[in-house]
Amino acid sequence: MNYPKDEELYDAALEAMSLIVSHGDTHNYPNMIKNLLRKVLTLEPLFAGFMEERSYDVATPLANLFVIFGEVLIAFFYILSFFFFTNFF
Repeated sequence: MNYPKDEELYDAALEAMSLIVSHGDTHNYPNMIKNLLRKVLTLEPLFAGFMEERSYDVATPLANLFVIFGEVLIAFFYILSFFFFTNFF
């Protein structure tokens, strides 16, 4: 498995991406979030490999990023559905 050479940098990079995704103004940049999501989804095999090898300390920051993305997408779709149903029905 390709472990991060600098674990501190790895953790900081994933934390930075998490902060970008969960920022309150994220909804103003849907294309940026969509592009970032495409890149993050390519990390799933890496995550699976870490989990297979029981490298939980390396897998956890990546799992946190996946969870934050999921929470943001759920909130985004909730807001869209609320807007849709209150304006068209």
